[in-house]
Amino acid sequence: MDILPLETQQQIFALACTDGGSTGNALSLTSKAIRETSRKTRFHTVYLVADNVCLEAFVALYDRELEKDCGDKPHIRHLFLRFPRKPALYGDKTYVKQQPSSAYLNAGQRLIHAAAPDLYSLVVHAPWWSPAHCLYFPILQRPFPLLREATFVNICDPRPFLSDRRADIPPLFPIVTHLYLLASGYDLALETWSIVAPNATHLRVTGISAGHVDQIANAVGARVNVDRAGGLYAAGVGQLAAPLTSLPPLPGAYPSLRYLCMELTPRSPSSAWSGTEDAIYAMALQGVLQIEEVCNEGSRVRAIVLPAWPESAYSEKYGDASVRAGWMARVEGREGYWEGISGSGE
Repeated sequence: MDILPLETQQQIFALACTDGGSTGNALSLTSKAIRETSRKTRFHTVYLVADNVCLEAFVALYDRELEKDCGDKPHIRHLFLRFPRKPALYGDKTYVKQQPSSAYLNAGQRLIHAAAPDLYSLVVHAPWWSPAHCLYFPILQRPFPLLREATFVNICDPRPFLSDRRADIPPLFPIVTHLYLLASGYDLALETWSIVAPNATHLRVTGISAGHVDQIANAVGARVNVDRAGGLYAAGVGQLAAPLTSLPPLPGAYPSLRYLCMELTPRSPSSAWSGTEDAIYAMALQGVLQIEEVCNEGSRVRAIVLPAWPESAYSEKYGDASVRAGWMARVEGREGYWEGISGSGE
């Protein structure tokens, strides 16, 4: 390694450090020389389970690395921030605003403040049962000028993450092109996302229910004609109404979008479903199929409906593994979440 230029070594280390931190940690333990040479790149990707101990310990470590005078400063390019089931951030499944401890909030704000200028991708993964209005963690207080991809799992509304000292909503992600939302509540807050990430061209929504159809249709300007009254009694696809394709598309509340990927919430085994639940699922299916048809018949947005994840995929372990695998694929330059979607490499 001594015969290679420093820049070449750092490029090698950056290509190696794509696993969320394991390789970077191993490099820091190899030798003093490798530790110093890899300082800039061994934090290239960070997968962090943000419980009280790990979050505060990592932030303290990263602060020390940033404060050193020797060599290049480290950069986090890809951050996966995963909140465990019961950190200081959450209450015990109570539907009220949860206040994090001051130390926990301070650690989160310091991490984002240090990482935001350098990040290319960000994943924020909350426990699957946490409703958006239970989550209050205002750590997004400055723009992410280089961020290109953002994924939010079980957090559809970004407002609880914004600084509570600001009445307006800033464009925190000015150049993000790929936005992935794994739904956990009724409100997708797509109008808010259009302000936070005003130049997103690709939107993927997983976990769509009937209540999301109008929100997505409004975002892309698609006129849909969901037969809600009949849908309460008939669950078959043959009962579906025709989309309003004869009318011109609406402007759309999210004008930058060009590609839309939709996945319904998993359907439980039929034995566990009542007739009403079955009909609601049929309405959601009807809605996304209409959005797909309308978008692909002359709209500025290309749309695709993917098969719903199996019900088992919504368990915390499987869901986390799937999201992490997609994130790592994107870090390595592969299609990941956007496989098979036109324009995914744009």
